[in-house]
Amino acid sequence: MNTSGNAFAASQVQSPSADRSEAATRKYIWRDGEMLIARNIYAEFPPQCIICGQENHCSQLPCTVRKPPGAMLLFLPAAAAFTPYVKANPYVCRVHRRTELRARWLGRALLTAAIALFVGPLIMLSGLERPPTWPVFGLACSVPVLYGWAIYRIARTRLVRAKHIKGSDAWIPGIHPTVLDGCPQLP
Repeated sequence: MNTSGNAFAASQVQSPSADRSEAATRKYIWRDGEMLIARNIYAEFPPQCIICGQENHCSQLPCTVRKPPGAMLLFLPAAAAFTPYVKANPYVCRVHRRTELRARWLGRALLTAAIALFVGPLIMLSGLERPPTWPVFGLACSVPVLYGWAIYRIARTRLVRAKHIKGSDAWIPGIHPTVLDGCPQLP
């Protein structure tokens, strides 16, 4: 059969590694042994859950990948602002998405409580000539609640944690093997 005049003949023949060709064109994501390397913001993850490998009902979930917190971060939460991180949009299944979003909402509830305990008494104290003592108690409670929020935000369980961050790349362990199989090797 002569296929020299047919430009589409070569594309109709599917090679045994056709699914690997998609992985080779995936950008800014690599495999390094048992770890996944993701580049900040630009990483294109395969459309399956990075935790369990499920392909059904998966959607992207923006997240910040950080290294596990050290002891210093637990005692000085302000140091978290200076720790390196990588932004990523991995695909996750419904179960892992629900778990992550629940943890995020708990953190937001703690932050809202801290702000309410601080701002509410300030508003009340500003309008009274002779303020009662309970707003001062609210102000005093806002500081530990805000500290608790900072500790929770640093130490809570996350979908993924980086073992190492270098520049704009994060080395992420614990990724499902089927996701790793779909990623090209680190050049």
